[in-house]
Formats: sequence, C-alpha cells, structure tokens
Amino acid sequence: MKQYSAYMIVVILFWSSLDLLCQVDITPPLPPELNLVSVNNASGIIELNWTPSPSADVSGYVVYEFNDGEGFAIDTIKDPAATSYDHISYVGAGYFSQSYVVAAIDSSDNISPLSNDLRTVYCSSTTDTCNNKIDIIWNEYLSFPRTVTGYKLYFTLNDGEWELAGETDNSTTEYVIYDFMINSQYCFKVVANLVGDYQSESNIFCVNTYMSRLPSWINADYATTGIDNKISLSFTIDPLSEIKTFRLFRKEAPGTEFMPIASLVSTDDHILYEDIGANPLKRYLYKIAAVNNCDSAIVFSNIASNIVLSADRTDDNIIDLKWNKYRNWHGNITKQYLMVNWGSGFYEDKIIDPGDTTLTVLYDDYMELASASEIFFMIKAEESGNPYGIIGTSLSQPVAVKAAVKITVPNLFTPDGNGQNDTFRPILSFIPNEYLLTITNINRNIIFESRDYLEEWDGRSSGTIVPEGVYLWQLRITTATGGKITKTGTVTVVFNL
Repeated sequence: MKQYSAYMIVVILFWSSLDLLCQVDITPPLPPELNLVSVNNASGIIELNWTPSPSADVSGYVVYEFNDGEGFAIDTIKDPAATSYDHISYVGAGYFSQSYVVAAIDSSDNISPLSNDLRTVYCSSTTDTCNNKIDIIWNEYLSFPRTVTGYKLYFTLNDGEWELAGETDNSTTEYVIYDFMINSQYCFKVVANLVGDYQSESNIFCVNTYMSRLPSWINADYATTGIDNKISLSFTIDPLSEIKTFRLFRKEAPGTEFMPIASLVSTDDHILYEDIGANPLKRYLYKIAAVNNCDSAIVFSNIASNIVLSADRTDDNIIDLKWNKYRNWHGNITKQYLMVNWGSGFYEDKIIDPGDTTLTVLYDDYMELASASEIFFMIKAEESGNPYGIIGTSLSQPVAVKAAVKITVPNLFTPDGNGQNDTFRPILSFIPNEYLLTITNINRNIIFESRDYLEEWDGRSSGTIVPEGVYLWQLRITTATGGKITKTGTVTVVFNL
C-alpha cells in the first residue's frame, strides 16, 4: 500500500512537471519609448535614445529604420539595460530625413510592438543670387514624447566658427538669410529644442555662393556728336569684371525717365555705341548698367550727355554761340575749345573757360578765311582728373552760319612808303573760287592785274610809282557757291607831303 502511494505521487509529479514543460512563453514585452533621434555631425552617426520597456523579462532591443509605416531591422542589441544606439548611416542623413523605431525582445524572443517613431531633422538650402538671399528649409521634428519648443539655425562662413543665424517657433521650418557674401561657402545646421533641455541636431548642408565678379566701376567716357551729326558713346569697364552683358539707358533732358534702348556686350573692357535714332539737336542723358544672369541691372555707370550748340546771328558781324555744359564725367572739364571750319576742315580756334556756356564771335575776324558758303562751329570739351586714368572728349554737333558775301573796296591810298595805307586791295568776306582784279588809268591802259585775292597793288606800274590821280578798277569774282560778281569803281592815289 505504501509502495502504491509512492508510485502515485511520482506519477502525479511527472505529469505536473511535464505540463509545466509544455507551456511556451508567447507574450511579447511592452514597447520602449523612443525619446530622441539626433545627428552627431562630429562623429558622422545618428544617435538614438529611448526609455526601457517596463516588462521584466526583456533581454534586448531591436532597432529599425521606419519607412511607410513599416520597420526594417538594422540591428539587435543583446543588452536589456541598453537605452541608446549609434547608427553609422550618416550618408543617408546628409541627403534626407531618416525615421527610426525600437522594439523590446524578451528571453523567449518575443518582440514587442514598435515604439513611437522619430525622424532626423534634414535641412537644405537654395541660393537666390537674383534677390541676394539664401533660403534654408527643414522637416518638422515630431513633438512626441518631448514637445518641440522651437528651432535654432546655425551657420559657418568659409569654415569659420558656428554662429547663430536666427531662431523660429516650433511651427516654422524655414529661414531666409539676406545680403550674403558672394564667392563664399556657407554651411548650415538646424537644432530642434525640446522640453527638458533636449536637442536634436540636423545634418550639415553647405552651399557655395559663387557669382560672376561684378564690375567695381563703369566709366562713361563720352557722348559726342561731331561732324557726322550722330551721337557716339564710349564706355570703359572694370577689367576685373566677369560680367560682359550690359544695358544702355537713355532719357531726354530735361524730364522723362531713363528707358533701356539697347543690350550691349563689352569687348576688351570697352563698349562703343552709335545712337542713330537720336536727334543731335536734342540733349540726352545716357548710362549703362551691368546685367547679371537674372537679367537685373546691378551696377551703373556715371551719366554721359551730348553737347547741343546753337548759333544766333544778330547782324552780319556778330554771332552768338550758346551750348549746354557737358555732364557728368568722373573727372572735371579742364578745357573747352571753339572749333571752326571755314571750308578746309575744323581746327581749334579759341580756348574757352571750362565753366562758360556762351561765346560771341565776330564774323569780320574770320571773313578772309571763308572758302565755303557756310561757316561751321563746334564746341569741344575735355576731361581731366578721371580716377581711372581716362581722358574723355566730347564734341557738340556742328552748327552752320551762312557766309556773308561782303566786298569792301578802298577809294584812296597813299603809296609813299611810310608804312601807312601804302597798298590797295579789295577786302572780301570769303575766299573766292575765281578772282580777277584789273586797274587801268583814265586812258584804259592796264597798269595792274591780279588773280590772287590776297595780292595788293603798291601803286606802281612796271616798277614805277604812278602819278597822283584817279584810277579805274574792275573786279570779277566767282563765289564758293558759283555766284558771279562784277564790280567797278575808282581809287585815288595821293602822296602825303
């Protein structure tokens, strides 16, 4: 009986232990809570931090990348006390935001549900050289379990120290930097500030702000008209400029607004342009501007203006000239000249004070030089003291004054050799194409004849002084315009006692 009882106890214990051995643990642990995901730019890793699962039988944790609601395991940590993980995948964080979740695993290899997901902050920027700004944007950092209180944007310039560029609230994920330095490297990173003095740092994003070198100066060399009555312009460009495209502006003075009239390209740092559509009798102001790749005018020259000359003849002898002052050289007007053309080309006739804009000339001062039907005047202005070593010259348009046809013939002279009134010659206000002066005595005998309008009669005939008395003269002239003139008269020869 005792043996039977012992046997039954053994059987019962066997079946009890067998029942226990047949029970399998299939209950997963509770998930951990993912607290922080941040990019460590110094070491090139992504740092994860979580609160452990509250379950007692946790044996480790599984780290996942999380995309489209699904986790993809990247590592298993066989340490139940683990609360952090470094993911060496900085290449990805440098190009996009990466999301992560964590799960707990127990000794029976049961895996907990996935934790909350967190993703790295990814920042990038675009450079707008047209509006001189850099626009930095980033994705929002999730505010669970720690609430985001705001963002700070940091930058470095040309590998310098990190500086705070600005801050935003927790709903703003964009920041704009204006007036950046060109041809420099800017690097940016964003830090999300979380409750509890936690921070999540983004990747570092760098941009080069290369722009074509702008001209530091543009010189309007001149606006000039000259003998062809066309306004010609010249500009010199800073030789260090990498911009070669320019826009020409013009306005009529006074009033009106500057309007673009031409697109120009510099050659060897110079631009020449002929404004064939301009009226040389009107005053214009010109300037050019360098045009960047955004088609914006950014650097302007000084102003150039043409000189417009007018002539008013108040009588046969007085000619009043008036013109506008040239503007606006970088230097000063050092000289002005009156340019005159009586038929053989322009020459510098008079030096005019740099500040003058009027001048009166007498026709009689030039009349013996006239060889054409019109007399032409121009004003010439010259620059000095230009900071770029350029000497500008501007000519007005030529103005024409009709040559007066005046013939003055003396009626008496005294060829006695005393140096006063010793010769006889008709005085012309022009240079004739043909000229014949004939002098006869009262018997109509020719005693002097000349085809040179400058030749004078000294009162001699065949080398002998003629007697006192009245002599006849005849003058035949063909003018520069082909007009025929014939004049006759008398001249009296008298000797001083």
